[in-house]
Parts: sequence; C-alpha cells; structure tokens
Amino acid sequence: MAIPLVNMCNKTMPNGSNGNLVHIFSATNGKYLFVLALITIYGFINFFYFIHKTKPFPRGEAPTDIVSGIFSSLQMVFVFLEYIIASALLKITYKHKVI
Repeated sequence: MAIPLVNMCNKTMPNGSNGNLVHIFSATNGKYLFVLALITIYGFINFFYFIHKTKPFPRGEAPTDIVSGIFSSLQMVFVFLEYIIASALLKITYKHKVI
C-alpha cells in the first residue's frame, strides 16, 4: 500500500513544497501528529521490550510469539502512518478533484 500512496502524494504535491510529509500533515491540519508521535514512541518501546525478551535464547531459537511481537510493534507505526496519508489524500483529492 505504501507505493501507491507515495505515488499519489507526488501527484498531489504542489510545486515548491518541502516534501510529502509536510504536504500530508498540512492537509490534516496537524491533528494526527501528536497521536502519531505517541504511537511511534509506544511502538519503539514495545520493539525494544521484545528485543530484550529474546536475549536469553540462542540466536534463531526465540519463541514465535516473541518474534512476532518484534515485527508487530513496528508494523503498527507504519499502518497508522499509512492511515494518515490515505485520509489526507482523500481530503486533498476531494478538495481539488485530482485523480
């Protein structure tokens, strides 16, 4: 889902803009920025917690639930960022009728 979102961001970005994320967060009026920061902090704390839980196990032999916790903690950050981008693009394309 990330590749089409980036492509659509590039199509809707005005000339002389500072970048895609600045463009997207200006469309959402910054209302998701604080929540994204909280989810990112939680995701990284969760990531390092699960990394710490794998220390007692030999390399490659950690239980599956611990390993899946490592991947899910960072995945939630990216899923919420994609949600922000998709909702902002819907707002931009509805406002400007860009397709």
